[in-house]
Amino acid sequence: MSAQIETFLWCSQNEYFSKTVTGSNGDEYLVEYGTRIAGPYGANWHCACPGFKLRETCKHVVSAETEKGDHGFEAVMGSPEHDWVDGNCPECGSKATGVRVAV
Repeated sequence: MSAQIETFLWCSQNEYFSKTVTGSNGDEYLVEYGTRIAGPYGANWHCACPGFKLRETCKHVVSAETEKGDHGFEAVMGSPEHDWVDGNCPECGSKATGVRVAV
């Protein structure tokens, strides 16, 4: 049985995402998501706030999670419902790349 190779859209937000979040006291914190940011428990999120250092989670991460897209393998490249000729993810506008996958 041979596999067929298909090319799918992969959004860069699956690899890295960052957002500055304003805390309740007015301080701003950089919240980041990335596959290379993984902490001791395998979490891919990081926040610069003191609470995150204690708990490895915080309300700033929760806030950023709602805005981070989770797009990938959304559609076969060139399918009519997705026009990504400009190199951007049709869901969020971030940079997108084609990934070849055996199906």
